[in-house]
Amino acid sequence: MLQAGRLVQFGPPEDIYHRPADPFVARFTGLAGEIPGVVTGVAGDEVTIRVTDCEVRGRRHGSVKTGDRVGLAIRAHGPQARTVRR
Repeated sequence: MLQAGRLVQFGPPEDIYHRPADPFVARFTGLAGEIPGVVTGVAGDEVTIRVTDCEVRGRRHGSVKTGDRVGLAIRAHGPQARTVRR
């Protein structure tokens, strides 16, 4: 995936779609929205994110750690959520 002539992510289309490297790639591949949050816990492949007054759990992508500010990425076609590091 290129942005302004610069390579921002390389890999199979499924990896790019399900594990975008940054917010640009996520938006390009159909991100419907992003909600800011803070990582409150990481256990193996699972991450817990505090979003306003609730916590959301999901699969961790990338190297996030407790205290990191992240965006909870929402796709319109299904109930899946992915984290996109800010």
